[in-house]
Amino acid sequence: MRLKERSITVAAATLSALMLHVGAAAQELPSGLANLTFAPLHFDQPTPERHEVAGVPILLLEDRDLPLVTALVGFKGGYGLFPRSDYAAATALPALLRYGGTRSMAPDSVDTEIDTYAMQLSFGSGGGAISSSMNVLSEHFSRAMHIWGGMITEPGFDSVEVAAWRGRQAENVLRRPDDPSTLAFSEFNRLLYGDHPIGWEMTEADLSPEVMNRATLEAVHRRIVCRDNLILGLTGDLSWSEVHDVVEEFVSSVPPCEGPLPEAPVPDVDAKPGVFLMHKDLEQAYS
Repeated sequence: MRLKERSITVAAATLSALMLHVGAAAQELPSGLANLTFAPLHFDQPTPERHEVAGVPILLLEDRDLPLVTALVGFKGGYGLFPRSDYAAATALPALLRYGGTRSMAPDSVDTEIDTYAMQLSFGSGGGAISSSMNVLSEHFSRAMHIWGGMITEPGFDSVEVAAWRGRQAENVLRRPDDPSTLAFSEFNRLLYGDHPIGWEMTEADLSPEVMNRATLEAVHRRIVCRDNLILGLTGDLSWSEVHDVVEEFVSSVPPCEGPLPEAPVPDVDAKPGVFLMHKDLEQAYS
């Protein structure tokens, strides 16, 4: 028997012995454990309070279990609603809201404030919306909302951070052909959806300073981060009477929208059957 075959046989025998041991151990458990019963699980879906400030819907779920407050904002609007010329800026928007500073604070000053008040932040986006969440001790809620609100409504779009984002994306563009699973996924979308946001992939042209710059970022930001696109949710150790003034200040800092967002384009799906092969010198296939 060859060494490789013998190793496989030994491994299989070891696994079988282990399974027999586990089975025997289970049979040795006290008989009473087999007769345990549990009450049916029951979950009452909490119903949030619904409020409105300057036309913005506010959802509040009071929870006094821990001295924490979590706030979540969602804005309708994303790269999927804008032309290809805005693709990079709309994609970059969440990251640069987080790391690009504000009009009154440099990025490192914002980071210092976040650390000082132990704020947990997240920023994300999809093709049709962007979102951000903030978690903080309830005693720091007012200050945290002021900092977080400034990041969202008055971004600084620091030039160093913009250049760094552009550089990371340019590196991803160069490395994309080296990752076969990513390449297969992106090519599938391109073949199926063509020139549609679902089928787009970042290119060097998208990242050129003439296309991806501060002016483009500010224009996309104005279209997305505005009052008609906003919904705000709050949960934690605060009541509506305690958060009302802070929420009103935040909502008032969000400007009205200049106009409605474009309608999401309908993809012209290429439904023709076919087999498409991209040859790469690999020992594994991806599909």
